Amino acid sequence: MFTITSEVAVLIQSGASKEKAARAAKRKAIDLIVAQGGRGHHFTKDAVKDGLIAKETLQGIQGLIAKGLLESADFALWSMDSKLAASKGLQKERNEITSDVSSYLTSFRNMIETAWKKAYPEEAEAEANAKKTEADDDLENEKSGLESAPEKMELNAANLLKHINELTLMISASKDASIVAVRAKLIPAMNAVQSACK
Repeated sequence: MFTITSEVAVLIQSGASKEKAARAAKRKAIDLIVAQGGRGHHFTKDAVKDGLIAKETLQGIQGLIAKGLLESADFALWSMDSKLAASKGLQKERNEITSDVSSYLTSFRNMIETAWKKAYPEEAEAEANAKKTEADDDLENEKSGLESAPEKMELNAANLLKHINELTLMISASKDASIVAVRAKLIPAMNAVQSACK
């Protein structure tokens, strides 16, 4: 499971600030995360579900980003419970702030993934090839499914009569209790349809 060291935590928070040193701090945080095997997808809700990162760790990272990114009043609003913000008429503002934090986290994840690909080019290439092969196989299976699908038959008087005859024979030969029970009604009805088609 991926964890965040205290050093990386400080750098993540500093990297999200508007200070001049922020870019260098962010870069160092990314390098340290990648050096520990971190990937961009480690910082997602799906990663929490897959057990790649603890829910508390992901929430902690979001908190660090919010602390670095937001002014104190905005941070207080971001930290506020959604229902409480709504009761104070601040839900729209809170949503905007939350969106800013989420956008920053998405950008941060993308930067981590880019750095990982640069640090491990062979693994990145193998992964890309595996994904391409899987996509090609899926496409091939889809094409195969389409090719093996029965052709759509155009209904006309000739093949309608053929189907009625086949269906009449099937009804006559059926031993299914539900068909046997209504056979006496079905056969005359099928004969009437057959006569109407001639």
